[in-house]
Amino acid sequence: MVTKIKIALTGFDLMPPFVGDAKLTAKLLASARETFEIASLLSVTQGDVKAFERNFAQLRPYYFDFASLMPPSHHQWAIVGLNLMNLLTANRISDFHAEIELLSVPAHTAADHAASASSSSSSSASLSSSASSLQHARKALTNEYVAFPVQLEQYLMEGSYNKVLKARGDVPMSYYSFFMENLVNTVRERLAVCTEKAYDSLSVAEVQQLLKFNSSAEVTEFAKQRDWNVSNDGIISFPKVDASRIELPSHKLLQQTIGYATELERII
Repeated sequence: MVTKIKIALTGFDLMPPFVGDAKLTAKLLASARETFEIASLLSVTQGDVKAFERNFAQLRPYYFDFASLMPPSHHQWAIVGLNLMNLLTANRISDFHAEIELLSVPAHTAADHAASASSSSSSSASLSSSASSLQHARKALTNEYVAFPVQLEQYLMEGSYNKVLKARGDVPMSYYSFFMENLVNTVRERLAVCTEKAYDSLSVAEVQQLLKFNSSAEVTEFAKQRDWNVSNDGIISFPKVDASRIELPSHKLLQQTIGYATELERII
């Protein structure tokens, strides 16, 4: 059904400049925006990350470029937050920060297109658009849906993995749980690597508390996946790398260093 609606939308003039009836344009744009919002949320429900990324890419202009031409959406910041969660889960940190930067500055809206189509009141429309965009940006950064992934990213940068695991129960809406579970699995893997290096063995109960599992059965299954040895008395032994077998190419590194020094001396 959503696909059929998307196809139907191609029959309408939804690209700038918008020179027709303003009320009709706003209605059409709002309908298109709602369609892509439903498609984005549906893709999250189905666990289809690629579909979510496509739908959000189509939805983005309606949030940021055409914002001045229609009333704001009640779902905007929830879906923007979902996009941030997706970037964070995929470890696309540079893209994550780029999105935050875009929210931190006044957005360029479609008021410019409307102003170019109408010669009257262009100055006042531009000033009104700038003020509205600045207020919109401030609201975005303090919105709970945006603040949640921003806080998670800070936890990850600090290495506060336990805080990330605890935040699993504090998601602002149910749609966030999909990305949160993926993030939790990533964090568990990082903690597991650290645990293997720091301890020779731990009890199942200790690992359950450390990695925030809900039951000992989940710990046992996770241990099997990582080739941890679980004894009958509930003790997990971690595999250790034989340090005596680790060889450093010291001779090769020494030759390279001397070569660099020689070349540097020649240049000087």
